[in-house]
Amino acid sequence: MKNINTDTAVKNDINFAIITNDGFFNESTDWNSSVEKLCKKLQHFNFQNGGIYERREILIQGYDKDTFVGGILGKIAYKWLYIDLLFVEEKYRKKGIGSSLLGQIEGIAIKEGIRHFHLNTGSFQVGPRFYEKHGYEIFAKRDIFTNDGKTHIDYFMKKEL
Repeated sequence: MKNINTDTAVKNDINFAIITNDGFFNESTDWNSSVEKLCKKLQHFNFQNGGIYERREILIQGYDKDTFVGGILGKIAYKWLYIDLLFVEEKYRKKGIGSSLLGQIEGIAIKEGIRHFHLNTGSFQVGPRFYEKHGYEIFAKRDIFTNDGKTHIDYFMKKEL
């Protein structure tokens, strides 16, 4: 069960609603509408001050009959493809499905004139080796820490055609 916590704070006569979400995904209308409002306001500001840009999301999912195999989620903005998520179910790994998903989303971006790609991956995941095979290079990294005391590396990678 997901938990939404709310609180308030006041500073200079401004009331702040503090909302925390204990999960990655939440079906709360309050949470989703609050995030949507924030995104729309920032996008409006960015359009006025940084220029108009296309922003759209792309989701590709793979199925073996009715069984989910894997998927990739990315977005195009500022003439870059940002890959947010890539996942393949364990029993389907090492069969080219991840490469296919990556190639498909890159292909969509290329058809739209996008020549710059960005993602980040953790050392506890497939890590950079998979993406380096597909032409990505590391441009930054940082340590990340889990609640149980483990330290991993978060790799920021890019590919430019």
